[in-house]
Amino acid sequence: MLSVKGSKVVPSSKPTLICTVWTGKLYNLEGFKAHMKGIWKTKEKFVIQVAGQNLFTIVFELIDDLELILEGRPWFFRKSVILFDKLSQAMDRDQIRLTLSPFWMKIESNFPEFDKKDLLHAIGASFGGVLRSEINEDFCRLRVNLDVQRPLRRRIFVSMDAVNKVWVPFKYENLPMFCFGCGRMGHGLSNCIQLSPERKMGAQCSYTGGEKVMQTRTVRSVGDNAKLGGSQDHRKLLGEEMNEEDGMLGFKEAEETKTCIRQKVHAQYEDETDWEKTQSGVKTMTEAVKINVRKRKSFGSDLTCSHKENVDRV
Repeated sequence: MLSVKGSKVVPSSKPTLICTVWTGKLYNLEGFKAHMKGIWKTKEKFVIQVAGQNLFTIVFELIDDLELILEGRPWFFRKSVILFDKLSQAMDRDQIRLTLSPFWMKIESNFPEFDKKDLLHAIGASFGGVLRSEINEDFCRLRVNLDVQRPLRRRIFVSMDAVNKVWVPFKYENLPMFCFGCGRMGHGLSNCIQLSPERKMGAQCSYTGGEKVMQTRTVRSVGDNAKLGGSQDHRKLLGEEMNEEDGMLGFKEAEETKTCIRQKVHAQYEDETDWEKTQSGVKTMTEAVKINVRKRKSFGSDLTCSHKENVDRV
């Protein structure tokens, strides 16, 4: 059995994971246990034990079940990501650092100037390495570890040569709750402590066509990127990328483009709609005038006939 001795977490002889829910909100511990037991389909039973504040250990009967859970990441509880690591030796609780979780990202295959494998390696190197990759005709997928303490990035700057550079965008799959303002996982915009109220309002407006949050960029040298691994050709691909202060850089340009398109389409639709309404209105008015003229003629003829009848009677 697992034991907690003072400030140390001591694993049992069975396969053990240690985990935490990346959230600042309070939650029911028994509810968390019931949730995980409901979604995990393992061959044998497992036991979830509390090892500290927002810290759990999961003891498995089979190593295959442990590997199955790690392979199925990311896992979520109430829209917050759960962070895991293997526990193979006793550790001080204040020394436990759970900050990484693997995610898939998707890259469109519309960059013929780059070799797909080199491009994936360059992108993966900026995240600390490639866990797995898939290459298709229309798109490529990349599995990398994301640090939940850092802002999400939506693209990187790739150097074709010493002069030409291209922004390569990508999309994450199956993301948990994150902040549109600072770009970090674990909280929403309303609960963000990184932004002032003014910047929160700017981040909200960025999704409604208003003012955007001000963001900065930085340049990372090729030498720094070389430390992340990869061949020399791979490292040449990676030139300039965003730092933590960029937050959700890339959302801004994408939303501006979408907003412009929506405004153009809406304006075109309004013009067409107004023209149709005007045309139909003209037709309706014309028809109404004709009907009134016919009614007047009919009324006049009726008066004439009535007058003749009265004259004949006299």
